[in-house]
Amino acid sequence: MAEMLELQAYERSVIGRHVKYMRKEGWVPGVIYGHGAETRAIKVKSIDLERVIHNGAKSRLLALEIEGNERPTMVLMREVQRDPVRLSLLHADFQAVRMSEKLRLEVPIRLVGESPLVATNEAILLQVLDKIEVECLPQDIPQYLEADVSSLDSMEKVVQVRDIALPKGVEAMADEEEVIANLTVSAAKIAELEKEEEEREEAEALEAGEVEVVAKGKAAKGEEEPKEE
Repeated sequence: MAEMLELQAYERSVIGRHVKYMRKEGWVPGVIYGHGAETRAIKVKSIDLERVIHNGAKSRLLALEIEGNERPTMVLMREVQRDPVRLSLLHADFQAVRMSEKLRLEVPIRLVGESPLVATNEAILLQVLDKIEVECLPQDIPQYLEADVSSLDSMEKVVQVRDIALPKGVEAMADEEEVIANLTVSAAKIAELEKEEEEREEAEALEAGEVEVVAKGKAAKGEEEPKEE
């Protein structure tokens, strides 16, 4: 299980167009929803929200410490809105969770190991899938999943979802045959192959030229191939 993150929050009474003034003062408006309870309006400090996002809050359990509450509210960060130009935080949605109920969320995939072909500069490793959806209890949420690429010793091989060693209590929701990583030929290898092809063509051209010179020489001397009787 990934280490739990903590975030201080406060009840919010400002709604609608007035939230723009709140944002100027360094606050981000947000809501908490889930389990049939009434949606609650909250606000958090922008700097605090950026901190937990940087630490992977989008795929980790978050303890929301709401001022005035005796115990933290366990939540998942479901959506974060940013200004398309300034990239400043505009809004955050949090889903309340129960520790006894399974939930679904996306977890990052981290590639480990090294392909022999990458080590010899013959290929480049491509990560096709960088996260997958999993189902598990809140306390079993992994911070990330590892996919070992050391088995990629030929261009035809790939690493699939089925190749991930899932922690106990975690089930992948993605198709087990979905590709996570594969190889493509490196520029160095392409250059090597092109050079080999050029050398082969030059050798063939040289051999063809030598045959032609010999044939012309024989023709000039009036030599003919012996005829069969």
